[in-house]
Amino acid sequence: MVSQKPTGIFDFDGVLFPIVNGGSHIKQFIDLRVERLEEALGCTGRDVGFFLAAARILGLRGGVAEHGAWFILDAEQEIIVPSPLLEGLKTGDRIPPQDFERFVKGIGGIVYPGKSICLTAYPPRWMSPVQLRDRIREEWRGYPGNITASSIAADVWPPCLDKGLALGRFPGLDLERCFGVADSETDISWLKLLGTRVAAVSNADEELKKWVDGQGGKLLSKPLILGACEAIDFFAPPFEQ
Repeated sequence: MVSQKPTGIFDFDGVLFPIVNGGSHIKQFIDLRVERLEEALGCTGRDVGFFLAAARILGLRGGVAEHGAWFILDAEQEIIVPSPLLEGLKTGDRIPPQDFERFVKGIGGIVYPGKSICLTAYPPRWMSPVQLRDRIREEWRGYPGNITASSIAADVWPPCLDKGLALGRFPGLDLERCFGVADSETDISWLKLLGTRVAAVSNADEELKKWVDGQGGKLLSKPLILGACEAIDFFAPPFEQ
């Protein structure tokens, strides 16, 4: 269980953070680095990651953060609001399927062919996809859709980044809208499918960097996960409001 429930969202340097304790600590954020968020929020690092992920899954907007996850939800099903973080909604409110697409677009999500959506965010550096899935399942108790580990961080969906494990899972995936981020464990074979839309983080091995550079890709100035965020800024167009 998370240690505290957020009562709102605070936008700090383009990154969305939860407000707890009525927001009395907001001033603390001004001089904080990410490493000190635990102190400001009064909760553990994993809880911070979960709060940020929960904010992003709800479509609350901010700049590129190094926290969160990719979530793919089934737009055929009702969505049950897990927390009162959206104006006009309260915990447990149901959004019927016919209103789902409008709702998703309204909160900054994207609806893809096949009635699936992707709400944007990124995997917390201190959490595995399975750990994050368990956190989200706890918060989203009652949600009728299926939340699986493969729906979080491991899947590739446009515009996206990952090691390409999911490229074969989605026949018809628009590779022109995908990009790859290489680190020392990345298999070049899938990167070859992405043409020049590839990047290497600063701590990738030299062979990968040389290959990415030869492809006309982007050599990033930062390591994962910050390098991945840098790649998102470089490759991914802004989401429509």
